[in-house]
Amino acid sequence: MTGEPLTNKDIYQLAIEGKATLSVYLPSDVPARIGDAIAASDAKYSKARSLSGDADIVLLRNGYKLTNDEVVIFEDEIYQISGLWDLLMFAAGEQAIKERLTKLYNAAPQMQIASDGFLLSLPCGKYANLLAGHKGMEYPVMQLPFDALIVIRTREVERIANVISPKVTKANEGEGGGLRSRERNSMLRIVRALLEMARLPEKGAVPSVESQLQELGFTSPKEETIRKVLKEAGELEPDENPN
Repeated sequence: MTGEPLTNKDIYQLAIEGKATLSVYLPSDVPARIGDAIAASDAKYSKARSLSGDADIVLLRNGYKLTNDEVVIFEDEIYQISGLWDLLMFAAGEQAIKERLTKLYNAAPQMQIASDGFLLSLPCGKYANLLAGHKGMEYPVMQLPFDALIVIRTREVERIANVISPKVTKANEGEGGGLRSRERNSMLRIVRALLEMARLPEKGAVPSVESQLQELGFTSPKEETIRKVLKEAGELEPDENPN
């Protein structure tokens, strides 16, 4: 985008700003409540007295506020979930990414409590709130399971690249088209960084990219073109002085 390599700092910052979607891979079963999004006006609420006792607080019953107009309502039953879920930037999810970003900057962590826990979602529209505790005493977790991995989906790699490409194309208008050497290297670095976060195996990368392009409605380049781009990105040497 600016001729500089894309780093984990950039990815985390894009996620916090709502410009990129990170995902969580859960290799082991985790207890969670499952729910669907509904209009906020259709949700059930209850009132409770504030700690000071001088005002009423309106509480959303068994739910999670997405926006002023939409909420997630969870079922009472506890399910066991695993696999790949998208991480939404609410409560503990946003806090976890901010903590990772803070560590990369070697800054002092900010102590916060996100009582609503993590909110995850699937492309089909289902939501999950991760839980911990004993049966009948479950509560939202404040930390991801120790074996959970924060990754990025291949379709998100393509979406971000598609957002970046028009800017690069516009910058080259009037120069005969095509990417200049520095811009091409920057694009390859971005592809390399996103593929690393997606944890794509080398042998499975080409069909994964082709499949994701089709799912997104894009015409896929030839297999050799995809293979060439992935090969060039994989052969990039790290900068001698990255800082």
